[in-house]
Amino acid sequence: MADIEYTRWYKAKAKNPITWNNLLEIFDFIWSKDMRRLPHYPETIGTVHASWDDAKGAHHNLKTLDELEKPYISEKTAKIVIGSSSTNFECQLHYEPNTPSILLFVKSESEEFAEKIVQKVKHFFPIIDKFLFISYDTKDIKLAEVLTEIIEKRFSSDIKVFLAKRDIKPGQNPYKKMVEEQLLNAEVLLAICTPYSKNSHWLAWETSSVWTREKPVIPLYANITPTDFHGPISNLLQGRNMFEREELNDVIKELYKLIVPKKKKRIIDDDEWNKLIKHRNI
Repeated sequence: MADIEYTRWYKAKAKNPITWNNLLEIFDFIWSKDMRRLPHYPETIGTVHASWDDAKGAHHNLKTLDELEKPYISEKTAKIVIGSSSTNFECQLHYEPNTPSILLFVKSESEEFAEKIVQKVKHFFPIIDKFLFISYDTKDIKLAEVLTEIIEKRFSSDIKVFLAKRDIKPGQNPYKKMVEEQLLNAEVLLAICTPYSKNSHWLAWETSSVWTREKPVIPLYANITPTDFHGPISNLLQGRNMFEREELNDVIKELYKLIVPKKKKRIIDDDEWNKLIKHRNI
């Protein structure tokens, strides 16, 4: 049997919770109508499992998909999980009707089939939040906060800026928050490259996660040169000196081009620049 070669994530929202028939349509497309029985081995190989949680967190495993209809229609389902795994196909679907949002994960030996699944789900969940992801070492948090402030003054109505220390709440799983929400939908990533982040596994992982999705990754060098920073990020990507005003303005202009090309451009002002260069050589 062929090895799984193609992986696809999709996270999006709908304006309103989808109907029960819409949910069945998605299920039937991915697993077939016959699998609504949720048969188990040895009746079938590659079983489909399904469960739901209510608003109080109580977990309910389903013996058949029909058992989900009543709680779903009566709006008691806070989270629905449907999935399957076999040698040549894996699919996980996490749906939160109250949001209403969906997270889809597909692994398949057929890229065409995986894309068809994504397009089917996208038909019912077309709204994708866009993020600008700032990658940094925790020791550079003050510098990252100044950069975030500069960006949000210009693009807050156009894109969400993600700063981990601010946006990951106490008790949240940072890996889940970043992978399932921010990195998955990041339109661009700014990597703050400093002596502190030079050996950061997080920065390397975050930048590669966005770069492999063929989205722009812009290194910003602060208190270090690209030559001294080393690694793939300086070898493969064109960066800018964060403490050279014209170079930082070039980055701002590039963000306008990527996010809102027709919006009037606003370069760095004196107050912003003075606040930023306080972190030079720190």
